Amino acid sequence: MTLNGQIMDAGVCQTKIAALEEPLQTLAKEKVQEDPDKTPEKYSKVISQVRSEQPHIFLNTDPNFILRFLRLRKFDTEKASKQIIKFYEFQRDEPLCQNLLPSECEHIFNLGVGAIMPEYDKQQRKLLILHIGQWNTNMVRLWDAFRTALLALEIIACDPAAQITGFSVIVDFKDFSLKHLAHVKISLARTMVRTIQETVPVRVKALYFINASSVLTSLFATIKLLLSSKIRKRFHVLSEKHETENNDNWALLLEELGPKVLPASLGGTADSSHNPYQATCDLMLQQEAYFKHLSQFGFKS
Repeated sequence: MTLNGQIMDAGVCQTKIAALEEPLQTLAKEKVQEDPDKTPEKYSKVISQVRSEQPHIFLNTDPNFILRFLRLRKFDTEKASKQIIKFYEFQRDEPLCQNLLPSECEHIFNLGVGAIMPEYDKQQRKLLILHIGQWNTNMVRLWDAFRTALLALEIIACDPAAQITGFSVIVDFKDFSLKHLAHVKISLARTMVRTIQETVPVRVKALYFINASSVLTSLFATIKLLLSSKIRKRFHVLSEKHETENNDNWALLLEELGPKVLPASLGGTADSSHNPYQATCDLMLQQEAYFKHLSQFGFKS
């Protein structure tokens, strides 16, 4: 199975770093200070630092796994090793990560809550769309729904392009009601912020909250306070009023992301024969063995 050209091996750790083609090679040098000649040395150094600081971690030494953290921290080996430790600490301490497998979340994916769009945006970034209004509060707790987002983030983190250029998120609140809102807890918001800012090796470049009611806009103001100043600048709320008054409802999204990556429902030109929600569900289920492989690593008693 491949994702954006990269093999997702479910059986054993890879022994070679996936080679980059242009324009990613140039982007890697510009954006994350990547030097292929120095990468093997930095890879070995990160492994030594993690094992020295946390000998109880059973470390995934797949070079492509370590490379995610090196790219995230612009090849600063000390920062990369600390990020890996935070990543495993999060997996150890966070109940959401227990038995985190696609098969455990299939019923949630089938609701059409989340989709990883197949194309890249105009900045060569991946796009994750979360349609929160599709969440069925009678069937699924919000905490469980967030587990599907963790799985999606892992898939995005596998993509070399996303490691280098980052990714964007659109959270669509169409059909989101007061019944949904009653289940929203600030504790989950804190966990989500911690996930994005401190643990998962992905670089969020833009967060768009669309179809947001006035009540939600107030909630977002509170959530914004939890964000770092860097992420706060990438946080965009498009209220229902704003969108109604705009002659082109999705002008901002089209301008910043481009039409090719967006579905027709958001004013884009993505392949209408392709159901991104079903395709994401199928992709996740196909990667069951891959996620089982990942689950063997981490803190061991």
